[in-house]
Amino acid sequence: MCSSDLIDNGNDGILARLFAANGTPLTNEFVVNTYLPSVQFNSSVSMAQDGRFVIAWEGNGSEDNQGIYAQRYDMLGNALGSQIFVNGSAPGSQRNPTVSMNSSGEFIVAWDDSNSFHYQRFDGNGQKRDSSGNPAAEVIVSNVGTARQGDILLNHDGTVVSTWQEFDGTNWDVYFRKDAVNGTPLISKTLVLDNPVSNQQAPSIDGSGSGEFIITWEGREPGDLDGGIFYRLYNSSGLATPYTLLANSNYTAGPQARGSVASQGLNNYVVVWSGQSANDSADIGHNNVLDRKSTRLNS
Repeated sequence: MCSSDLIDNGNDGILARLFAANGTPLTNEFVVNTYLPSVQFNSSVSMAQDGRFVIAWEGNGSEDNQGIYAQRYDMLGNALGSQIFVNGSAPGSQRNPTVSMNSSGEFIVAWDDSNSFHYQRFDGNGQKRDSSGNPAAEVIVSNVGTARQGDILLNHDGTVVSTWQEFDGTNWDVYFRKDAVNGTPLISKTLVLDNPVSNQQAPSIDGSGSGEFIITWEGREPGDLDGGIFYRLYNSSGLATPYTLLANSNYTAGPQARGSVASQGLNNYVVVWSGQSANDSADIGHNNVLDRKSTRLNS
């Protein structure tokens, strides 16, 4: 678990704490960022099956006054190597980082700026290389200036699935794309929801690592016109279920937002979000466990 909070010098920093599977704390809170003079925030974390993990965030560093950084850790919470400057010499403000680590410890950090949505691949040693040791260049997923608020999944075989939102001139739409290890598209930019009736935003993605994946997003569609958390399931070829599903199917009377999905293994997922429920009209946390047998919303 990681978050942003005040640290010793009075600026917001990135804090983390390890927990066991049953929720028991394994460590005290510790500071992630090694550059302390300025603000660090908006963190993302991903863990490999052996317990290694990586945290990415945006903030002010010695290399960039608003850049993307990352730090690797072993299963005990000991830092591996030094803080990584992710976005190189990219100009302008870099924001909204998200990170995905696969079973071998390789990881991908994705983020957006005012011009595009892109990602950078790292090997298990935190170097900008692929699993074969070849240099890994930054990949631009979408060069549309409104492409933002994305998420990313790194599969065990090194393929990458990214998802993001983009403005089409009328509404915000959600897209996905699948890339080979070298960044070449295997599945080009594809709409997650065909013929949407309103804005679709804030996508989240996860999968078993074997190729199939799930994408969630928030929007107003038949089934929840007040604003719900929708999702679609995909196989390893990128073929989706022929229908859209609703995560918050038990309560649709109020807006639901800020959804996030995590895989529990093959065909099992957990979706969490913030919104209203029958027992609380204020923003609260919700969750729903999903599988391939989830109820169809519409054809």
